[in-house]
Amino acid sequence: MYPIIRQKGINLDVSWEKRFDSYLIRAQQGNLVRHNLLHEEEAKACLEGEVCVYLGTWLLSMFKEQ
Repeated sequence: MYPIIRQKGINLDVSWEKRFDSYLIRAQQGNLVRHNLLHEEEAKACLEGEVCVYLGTWLLSMFKEQ
């Protein structure tokens, strides 16, 4: 989906969080770990091949800081 994930060696874990009605995204690169929520509508758009603007922006900003 996003080449930066592979290029930067980022590991992503995704799990459903019922209490938030959202997916919990856990991104890790070495010792750096970040968490974020992706609402169900946004996740469906990603899975259907549409652009995942929120997820992409978050990933880019997260790893630009390094």
